[in-house]
Amino acid sequence: TRRTNTRLLALASRPPLLHRIESMVHVSLRSHGAPLTLGFLNGEWHRVDPAEGHPPRPRFVKQPLSSDAPWPAGVTSISLTFHREQEQWCATSDDGQHVFLRAQSRAFHPNTVDSIAWRLCTATGESGSPEQQVPGFGFAVEGPNTEAEPFQVEELGLDYFLRKGKNRTVVWFQDPDTKEVFHSAAKGIEGSTHSARLLPGKRWCPNCRKSISANNFQHQHLRSCAGEFSTPSGEQVAAAWKELREQVATPTDSWRRCVAGANAANVDVAGAKFASLGAGA
Repeated sequence: TRRTNTRLLALASRPPLLHRIESMVHVSLRSHGAPLTLGFLNGEWHRVDPAEGHPPRPRFVKQPLSSDAPWPAGVTSISLTFHREQEQWCATSDDGQHVFLRAQSRAFHPNTVDSIAWRLCTATGESGSPEQQVPGFGFAVEGPNTEAEPFQVEELGLDYFLRKGKNRTVVWFQDPDTKEVFHSAAKGIEGSTHSARLLPGKRWCPNCRKSISANNFQHQHLRSCAGEFSTPSGEQVAAAWKELREQVATPTDSWRRCVAGANAANVDVAGAKFASLGAGA
């Protein structure tokens, strides 16, 4: 239709997101919760490449520090990268011979991968090493988080507000296109003397490429916007769970096939939770 064609043309004409590593020096990505035997996985990871691909996902590297737990012999760095064919985040040694952790998730950033999706090797990363979910392990972005020094959206993960929408933490961020700064609270911040803080907040939608009212974002906007993260129908969800129950052996793959094109955020979380239940679910 004419309306659909107009929308597609508008989306195609928008400029690409800027990926400026130099603007991220005040922000760090840190992992936490790895057991003592894999304690070297805890700590700070450095972003080394601009985000690439569609949607863009950055790459991070961790190198030994004097404060780290002992590293495996011969490993001088670990690279955390998204593998598109397998649809998973994976941390491997610099020579590619060791795999230390992975997560079956299409999240745009390690910060937006649901913690339940991470699997850590229980040995030293050799091929065939067993993997396990470690409660409490995950990644988090740290920074000033102020109006004067807000996060860039890509520092949080372009899908941050889609996957972490129910997180009550108030985030200050800069709109990638307009460069305006917003907080993410649904209501104004009480007691503030600054006009920007008194106003209701906004949240970035990567489908629409704009900041949307935080008050309407979770329950209204996501149901109407078209894109990878549009809300699946009740029929899709029911059908997906039915197939999962029939094919427990590969729940994550089954879930993806069943609701392809539906809400990837819900897919990853629900699929991972189902997998964690095992055959007794």
